[in-house]
Amino acid sequence: MVQMYEYRPGDKERAPIFLLEADDGEWFDHFRAQIDRLWADGKTYSDGEPE
Repeated sequence: MVQMYEYRPGDKERAPIFLLEADDGEWFDHFRAQIDRLWADGKTYSDGEPE
């Protein structure tokens, strides 16, 4: 499932949500790669306490 957040959407506009499956080919690969990049760049959550 992909939910795209828009920059400054209109009052009644909602972010589109759609389901992609591996059979969707290029678009599935595009969003999968984006998710993999986000995950790889993630940081461990810290509540401000020293580790």
